[in-house]
Amino acid sequence: MKEMKIMDFETIKAMAPTPLQCYQWVEEGLKMKKDAFLPTKISMKPGIPGVFYNCMPSALLLSF
Repeated sequence: MKEMKIMDFETIKAMAPTPLQCYQWVEEGLKMKKDAFLPTKISMKPGIPGVFYNCMPSALLLSF
């Protein structure tokens, strides 16, 4: 893997994607699924009752 991009909420909000763009991203992602590595979901529990974070990592094998 050459590069990893982490996009937080503010980055995506600033991009202001249209509903059509979001649909197209999902469509592209589903088409690339066979070339993706999807490790186990990570669940973090900071010790505060009722608070947890789930993270679903993925890696896409892209060739340019």
